[in-house]
Amino acid sequence: MCLRGLLGAERETLPDAVAATTSAYFRMLVDYPSEERPKGAAFYLETAVAALEGGLILARSLGNAPVLEKILDGNGCQLV
Repeated sequence: MCLRGLLGAERETLPDAVAATTSAYFRMLVDYPSEERPKGAAFYLETAVAALEGGLILARSLGNAPVLEKILDGNGCQLV
């Protein structure tokens, strides 16, 4: 499970500095690489991050690691 995902889920209850750092981390993920990506890629990046974070939580909760791969494959993501 991703620590940043847990922090993101609890962002409203975190100290300001931790909340800001958590937001900055996710902003970096969905903005990267802003100069090289085609128009409209922001939605894809947001969807990919959401699938990854949600997939991690679901796979760990179910004790079923292959479910993460299935979720990411269905979303068009590739695990490296």
